Amino acid sequence: MHCAQWKISLAARLIYENKNKATIFRKEIQELEESLWLPVTNREDLINVMSTVKSIKNMTIKADIICHEIYTGYEIIRHHGIQVPMEGICDYEKLMKEWKLLHLAASFRLKRLHGRKRKFMKIAYKEIKVFIEDAKAFAQKVIESGPGTVGTDLDLGMELLKMARQLWGKILWNELDPRTILDGMDIFVKDIHRLPKEIQNQPIATVLKEIIYNFKRSIPLIVDLKNDALCERHWQDLMKRTGITFPLSFNELTLENIFAMELHKYQDIAESIISTAVKELGIEKGLMKICEVWNSLEFQLLKHEKAEFDRGYILGGIDEINPVLEDDSMALQSMASSQFVGHFLNTVQKWEKNLKLISETLYHWCVTQAKWLYLEGVFIGGDIRQQMPNEALTFDEIDIAYRKIMLDTSKRKNVKDCCLVQGRLAELQSLISALEGLQKSLNEYLDSKRNVFSRFYFVSDDELLLILGSKEAECVQEHMVKMFDNIAKLRFVDANSDGLQAAAMISCEGEVMEFINPVVTTSRVEDWMNLVLDAMHAANRFITKKAIFFYGKMTKSSVINSKEFEWESQLRSYWVKNIDNLEVQQCTGPAGTGKTETTKDLAKALGLLCIVTNCGEGMDYKSMGKILAGLSQCGAWGCFDEFNRIDVSVLSVVSTQMRTICSALMHKLKAFLFEGQEIKLDDKVGIFITMNPGYAGRTELPESLKALFRPVVCVVPDLELICQIMLFSEGFLSAKVLAKKMTVLYKMAKEQLSKQHHYDFGLRALKSVLVMAGELKRGSPDVTEEVVLIQALRDMNLPKFVFEDVPLFLGLIYDLFPGLNCPKVLHSEFRMQVEESLKREGHTVVKEQVDKVIQLFETMNTRHSTMVVGPTGGGKSVIISMLVGDLKYASPATVSRAG
Repeated sequence: MHCAQWKISLAARLIYENKNKATIFRKEIQELEESLWLPVTNREDLINVMSTVKSIKNMTIKADIICHEIYTGYEIIRHHGIQVPMEGICDYEKLMKEWKLLHLAASFRLKRLHGRKRKFMKIAYKEIKVFIEDAKAFAQKVIESGPGTVGTDLDLGMELLKMARQLWGKILWNELDPRTILDGMDIFVKDIHRLPKEIQNQPIATVLKEIIYNFKRSIPLIVDLKNDALCERHWQDLMKRTGITFPLSFNELTLENIFAMELHKYQDIAESIISTAVKELGIEKGLMKICEVWNSLEFQLLKHEKAEFDRGYILGGIDEINPVLEDDSMALQSMASSQFVGHFLNTVQKWEKNLKLISETLYHWCVTQAKWLYLEGVFIGGDIRQQMPNEALTFDEIDIAYRKIMLDTSKRKNVKDCCLVQGRLAELQSLISALEGLQKSLNEYLDSKRNVFSRFYFVSDDELLLILGSKEAECVQEHMVKMFDNIAKLRFVDANSDGLQAAAMISCEGEVMEFINPVVTTSRVEDWMNLVLDAMHAANRFITKKAIFFYGKMTKSSVINSKEFEWESQLRSYWVKNIDNLEVQQCTGPAGTGKTETTKDLAKALGLLCIVTNCGEGMDYKSMGKILAGLSQCGAWGCFDEFNRIDVSVLSVVSTQMRTICSALMHKLKAFLFEGQEIKLDDKVGIFITMNPGYAGRTELPESLKALFRPVVCVVPDLELICQIMLFSEGFLSAKVLAKKMTVLYKMAKEQLSKQHHYDFGLRALKSVLVMAGELKRGSPDVTEEVVLIQALRDMNLPKFVFEDVPLFLGLIYDLFPGLNCPKVLHSEFRMQVEESLKREGHTVVKEQVDKVIQLFETMNTRHSTMVVGPTGGGKSVIISMLVGDLKYASPATVSRAG
């Protein structure tokens, strides 16, 4: 089996290589074809086309080799009994045809160009004839008036030399090409070296050499002085330091002025000034770039509406502004630390000050907007205005001021202009201060409501605002499950004059607990929710008394032994009284060992509400304080999962909060001072923390906190026993054998498959498969239990495996369940829909990608949430978008299965 898999894998690799070779060769053919048929309008065009023809003729052997390699690759695949894709064969034949057509086209093009070649040859002959005439004329001029024509007349020679120097000297500086001078000096040096030694040893030759070499050393400086970095101040500095004056206008400055400077005497001075100019030019360009960027950088504004009313504008994302701000600030810091910043120091300092002000303004602007948007939802269009009238008026003033800022911003969107408005930062800081005051008042208002009905601590601020801001009693319905364990909703009845009354509680399973006396809901919500709580307690006590009365009747019926059938057939609870009601426990152990579930089950067995909080780095002592206050007043248990994720600085404060609660419990207080406020205390409160000690990113608990908890260690569970129990509970008769095979499969998969971050072969993964297996068994009672389990294992695991692990995992399954054939659900209609969608969106239909869409669909049928992982360009977004589009066009039955 493994050999077959290797053959398939190697064949796929060979097919990929053939496709890659064909793609590269086809691209080369296309480029040559484009060059071959370029229009010929001049000699250069002709040369290019002729070169292309030559390239095509020369690559015949290369083309034959490439085509032979592709053909041989497909023959190897056929030889090993593997079917070659038709698209590969067709592509090969098409490639051969394209090459032959190109080769023929090159011959045809060459033949067609004979006439053009003759035409351009005639033009070339004419140009050669003109060049020969010009060369003859130049040679005659050299003979008549060139070097050596003066003979022994030294005066005439000096006169010619002066004339030549004057001619050179009149060249304007801005028209000078230093490369011409450098080339001429190289010729002079070579000519001197060619002179006989007797002449080179003459004094006049020595002086001439010195003059030439000095001038040659100054030529690089002349070249550097042509640098655009030099401006008027640098030339003035050069005149000052050399003591030589010359006109600064480039329309007057000549080469004679430069010769007069005798730069070889001031080489160090000139090089220093040039270096400074180049560095200053870099700073100047950097400042110009910063100026251009901030003169064009604008805010992205979004239209803002609230309750269908136009509320002006709000800032969009500033993700594009922050990187620019950081980069330019760093650039300015680098400029300011440069020794060449002197001339630009004031400008650099001004920009540093501006960008710092822009940064501060942007930060306060975003903070202001976030707070304003939050409080806008509270005070605009809600009933909270009536309960907090003074705060509502304060918000109206803030609202007017902020909307005025945004209106001004919409008229001039430039970031720099808006942020540097006089007093803008101070105005935003003032708004933040006012908004924080409003937030504090709002928090105090919410805390006052929570102190009246302590279970409001278990809903978020936003949810509590929705409850308090509504006049309808039904507003509590969607939040009931957070405040009461497993309670889905209340049943309200219309009592005419008394309005709605809460008559019963309904559990998530639909069980109904009727209240003895319905609760009137016309008062404040926190007051009548307390009455609901009392009604729940009274109804619960009444139901318990009825049960005891029923058990008493059983006792009268001569049921006196706890082992008798009449007693055994009843749902029983035994209560063992414990004087110490304080429960502070610390559960530690690896992930997936049942720490949190154990705590929840213990609370459920004792009939107590257990609130599970998933801890993280973002939790602070205020949020922890709210939860602890709610637990203390409700008498509920709190299970803080992954407690050691919280920052150590927060844990230090939390230890003080928990010690306060412990102290109040030990002194049997009914109320105590917590976080500066007196709250009531229910002695049934319990605090549990669960964590994985030693994991990466976890915090070591402070000793003051450790002292408050009693540790309970959870070890890795017996997976086989758990599988066996769950399979029995799901109705599997051969649970013992199947549990053994399943745990062995997961153990081998963990050891043999590749290591991926998203792979999980622990208890959670096992439980998901077992639950799905139970659903499949109930849905297909005629299918054998082994086939049901194979289908669950395959369908739940294959979507998460990388390509290389799929055959290995399937091999493990078939090794453990030999001889069994588990048919795969085809989803034929849905698969056709996926393929049509891919074509409609312009994608190539690839079988593996279609399979992934189907797998995502099947996964969503068994999962509450799904994560799609993979490398960049792996098709994740395409798969998700295709599934969304396909479900729009799919049959109603298919959509209902996808949830």
